[in-house]
Amino acid sequence: MSLLIEGTKPSGFDWIGDIPSSWTVDRIKDIIPAIYGGGTPDSSHPDYWEDGDITWITPTDFQDFKDSNVISNSRRKITLEGLGASAATLLPVGSVVMASRATIGVAKIAGVQLCTNQGFVSFVCERASNEFLRYAIEDYLGDMFANIASGTTFREISRSEVRRTHYVFPCFAEQRRIATYLDKACAAIDRAIGAKRQQLEVLDDLRKSIIHKAVTHGLNEKAELCESGVEWVKQKPSHWQTCRIKDYCDFFNTIRVPLSAEERGQMIDKVYDYYGASGVIDKVEGYLFDGTYILIAEDGANLLRRSSPLAFIASGKFWVNNHAHILRPRFGDIEYFVHLLENLDYSLYVTGSAQPKLTKENLGKFKIIVPPVREQKQISVFLQGRIEENQTLKSNLNAQIAALDRYRKSLIHQCTTGKRRIE
Repeated sequence: MSLLIEGTKPSGFDWIGDIPSSWTVDRIKDIIPAIYGGGTPDSSHPDYWEDGDITWITPTDFQDFKDSNVISNSRRKITLEGLGASAATLLPVGSVVMASRATIGVAKIAGVQLCTNQGFVSFVCERASNEFLRYAIEDYLGDMFANIASGTTFREISRSEVRRTHYVFPCFAEQRRIATYLDKACAAIDRAIGAKRQQLEVLDDLRKSIIHKAVTHGLNEKAELCESGVEWVKQKPSHWQTCRIKDYCDFFNTIRVPLSAEERGQMIDKVYDYYGASGVIDKVEGYLFDGTYILIAEDGANLLRRSSPLAFIASGKFWVNNHAHILRPRFGDIEYFVHLLENLDYSLYVTGSAQPKLTKENLGKFKIIVPPVREQKQISVFLQGRIEENQTLKSNLNAQIAALDRYRKSLIHQCTTGKRRIE
């Protein structure tokens, strides 16, 4: 059970405050003397990697395991000979592996024997609990490392800096109790967060389904249907028109002008939105457009992944670079058209593998089905209401997730700094 602390002493750290009188303030190296850096492998030596069976960790592997506290695999395996040439250390199962560059302070437990490249500091815990240390790093210890990291090209916390950093430690038995308690408590919180994230996915699928049905069949369930003549939907209301995007919309791509980051950085009075493929990316001094337009991504991985909207409205005075198409229907409801264009599957019209691209020509010849203007407006009003309802539910769920995440962080901080005793 957890008890509020009784009997304290100053820790010497403002961000920790008082600690239990039985806890000590020590250098990390005095509690965990086995602290290692990473190595630099010879990637050009094929014998070091062919038939390798030793897990070699890189920052990409950390990203692959972003939702797990344990890392147990990697994209590359190195041989024992390659490991020896790299000067990296083979770490035992249970070691704590922490990023020392970029995402400084992100830490995971080794689920298998492994080694790392440069950019990591690893701890082999014998006189300390590996899980307690990982929780301590997840709490303010990781933030401390990030704050004292140095460098110009990139910031990095060195192994020597980590070793001489002071932290507060309970005895080993209490570290284990704290870690066990946090394992159970955090697992319950994570399950609750996971369930709410699944609800968000369901809501997003529901939103997409509602939009798809509305822009392909309208609101009249009894409408007579016929063959659509387009590949992305079999049938349409018989009174809807089939046409190409360029037959219904005007393009304004010739007006757009890219501005480099250096050019934007020299601007002073930056008040106008600067749009790229996925939305506003900066502010600039001038504008190219004044009105309401639809922007559609021209290039980028999002054309295929669809992790963010491809079609969106830009209104007012703004600037657009050369990574987004600018178009507007000649007549009709622009809100309806942004729903329609966002709903389309452009994958068959995307070219390029390294850099996917949706050319103006391919976008223009894409076939769409279009209802009469009056019906467009009815559909637009209907979708606006349903989307607002959906967004309200999503906002509530996101607020609940944020509250759970704050509670999780608070609980870890209380336990790893002695504000809450675990008996």
